Amino acid sequence: PVEQCRYLYDALNQISVSSLPAETAIGREVHRLMLAQGASLKEYFHVGHVVWLDRPIPLRVPQLLQRQELSASTNDASLTELLRRFKGGLLFAFRALLQRQRVFFLSHTQPAENVCLAVLCMPLIVCPPLNDVLERCYPYTTLNSLEYLQVPGFVAGSTNPIFETHPEWWDVLCNLDSGKVLVSAVGANGKPLAQEPPRLNENDAEFLEQVLTGVDARYSEYWVRGCFQEYAQQLHASQLQSQPSTITCEVPTEEMIAIHLELLRGGAAKVAEPDMLRIFSDILAFVNDDERFVKLLAMLPATSQLGCLSPIASGLFHPNSSVRSMAASIIRAVDRHKEARPVVGNLNAFLIAGLQHATAQHDG
Repeated sequence: PVEQCRYLYDALNQISVSSLPAETAIGREVHRLMLAQGASLKEYFHVGHVVWLDRPIPLRVPQLLQRQELSASTNDASLTELLRRFKGGLLFAFRALLQRQRVFFLSHTQPAENVCLAVLCMPLIVCPPLNDVLERCYPYTTLNSLEYLQVPGFVAGSTNPIFETHPEWWDVLCNLDSGKVLVSAVGANGKPLAQEPPRLNENDAEFLEQVLTGVDARYSEYWVRGCFQEYAQQLHASQLQSQPSTITCEVPTEEMIAIHLELLRGGAAKVAEPDMLRIFSDILAFVNDDERFVKLLAMLPATSQLGCLSPIASGLFHPNSSVRSMAASIIRAVDRHKEARPVVGNLNAFLIAGLQHATAQHDG
């Protein structure tokens, strides 16, 4: 097996990838948004072939992989399948990831591959906003390799049922065989024990109903991922909003923009006019820097039926002319990036009309 792996490794590394288009951070984020919107498809490129047992095997590689994504096939790391299996229980693993708690996947009747894929799927439900989950994933573990237990917020998996009897090793355990989720708690005797999770809170229950409705309607895997990523960003922004120090800086920070977008997503009519002026002024300053522009794209709602830019585009109809002007300027700044134009073009027709009207007023 070692020689076979070495041969395959050498053969793959000898293949030229010079024909592949250049990858950019903007292109990656736009592609993620358009996949969730259903306005784009995964694109693959033929890069050659390797010879295995005297047979040429053609190779295709995806144009773009998202951050924290290892496989381009939705049949592999499928969040949709995990949601079907665990239903509301998956929300406890989702919350655990956001809180850097320990998540463990277990199965002793299914192939180890299924356990590995479940582990590798988890980073995709919280990226964005989190970009460090893959680095603490351990797709397959054994009792002989427990070093990962020292890693805060790990995600691991195994086919050994012994792990279920050690709730001190994990915070949330997802059993792929039964579809049940257990959480670790401290018993009356002070010792760790495994127990059923509590009922979902109102927000989680409402979110779950929304996503399951989409799954039943056969919405894409990318839409499901986008829903979880949006919800993660909302929770992240709510947490930031409780920290006053993040909103008192003169220079707009990534944290401030996350809070601003969440306020706009909740409805521009609910935001006072002075706050709207500050919000759009900050976003306009943020979008004019290329590096920060990528971060703005990562914070946009991927599944909005009105388009990813709809929270910002809502300012096009504000009573204050300065807000309308800045909203139009932000969208035009996005449109100046060739790779980002699909995000503007995918806006709802009513919002496009608002943009055209605001632009005409500005030019006039």
